[in-house]
Amino acid sequence: MHPNYKNSYKVEQKELLSLAVYNVGYQKCDLMHQWGPGVRDHYLIHYVISGKGYYKTNGKKYTLEAGDSFLVYPNREVTYFADHGLPWEYAWVGFNGSDALSILNATNFTPEHPIIQKTPHGEEILHELLRIYEVRGNEFERAVEGLRERVPGIEISTDVICGFPTETDEDFAGTLGLIEKHRFSFVNINAMFVRPGTPAARMERVPGKVVKARAAAMHNLFHSYQTFDHMVGKRYKVWITERAHDGKSWAAHTKSYVQVLLDGDDPRITPGSTAMVEVTEASKWSVRGKLVE
Repeated sequence: MHPNYKNSYKVEQKELLSLAVYNVGYQKCDLMHQWGPGVRDHYLIHYVISGKGYYKTNGKKYTLEAGDSFLVYPNREVTYFADHGLPWEYAWVGFNGSDALSILNATNFTPEHPIIQKTPHGEEILHELLRIYEVRGNEFERAVEGLRERVPGIEISTDVICGFPTETDEDFAGTLGLIEKHRFSFVNINAMFVRPGTPAARMERVPGKVVKARAAAMHNLFHSYQTFDHMVGKRYKVWITERAHDGKSWAAHTKSYVQVLLDGDDPRITPGSTAMVEVTEASKWSVRGKLVE
């Protein structure tokens, strides 16, 4: 195997999100390997794993070594290159979104000083960068797997449009497989309805009978599994909000917004308050619990 390498991943669609990964990877560079001068359209953080290199921006040149990190700001000309004797190895993640700048403002990076030398918790940062690479940016299934690994107890919902124009039998089978594998807490199922004047109206449509059959199959699959059985016997902090739709119970919600129904006659319960509860039983849409001391 060649001693130098590059492993990278780029998303195909850059979604308009509060925070979206654009690209991620890691590389051991050749001697004097250089990027730029050039301009990025997103933020890009590099963490130096080993070796040495240089970063030029705003008329300044920074020397960086293992444990240092640097930030590329969007729409600013930059150049960075490996040392001629001890070329660097680094990991990076590119990202953007409405929350990106506010998150960066909580770090020590600034436009005037876009580097952090001897980055605190550097090994942890490297681990997180490699984890982002493992889940490959914004791809849906990998994002779900990454979230469930990183946030134990998270409840994830999704939306499915059955019979979108050009959807094949193989496409739909893949969607069924995805739902079966991940068993999402809630699945909002819609049969495709083409609105006049939209791009979908100009595309080849799936026959109406097929659309209805696919929506029915998706509905049956979602209702074939229990959603919250894993919560029975466990304790959760909940926020008590209002009377439930049955008019008898109190409705509360966990941090993951699972509805917990509580005894409507329990004098200890006050709407607008928090409480610890133990889940005693589960249904498709909610769980039932009791207050614990």
